[in-house]
Amino acid sequence: METLTLRRYQTDILRNSWICIIFCDPKQNMADLVSRNKARKISNQRNLVALANDTKWKEFFSETKQQGIWLEFKFIDVAEPTKSTQSWVPTGYYIESMEFAPELFVFIEWVRSDDKTLLEIAERIGLVFLSSDKKVTVYGYK
Repeated sequence: METLTLRRYQTDILRNSWICIIFCDPKQNMADLVSRNKARKISNQRNLVALANDTKWKEFFSETKQQGIWLEFKFIDVAEPTKSTQSWVPTGYYIESMEFAPELFVFIEWVRSDDKTLLEIAERIGLVFLSSDKKVTVYGYK
C-alpha cells in the first residue's frame, strides 16, 4: 500500500504563505524501481518488446473488473499462465487476485479470456490484442 506523508513548510519569501510537499514512502519507491529493473532485464533477455504501459493497464483492469471478466495471466517471470477468477488493482500499478500475489503491471506478458468483451475493451483503450474463435489475448509484451 502506498504511504504518503504531507508536510507543510512556511516560506521565507512570503511569511503568510504555505507550500505543501508530498513525500512518498522511499521503501515502496525503491521496491518498485528494483522490480521494474528486473522486468526490464527479463524482457531484454527474452527479446520482448513492451506494448502496454501502466496507465493503459489500469484503465483496462478497471473495466474488466466492472464487467466481471475472468482472466488468464501470463507473467514474464513465470513459465506457466495463471487463471484468475477475480482480479483487482489494490494500489498504484499492481494487479492482484486470489490466485497470485500483487504483481506490477510491468510483469504482464499477456492477459487472455474467452469473453469477447475483452476485445472491445482492448480496442477502445489502445492495447495490442489478438482474437481467435475462442479467445482474446491482450499483450503487454510480444
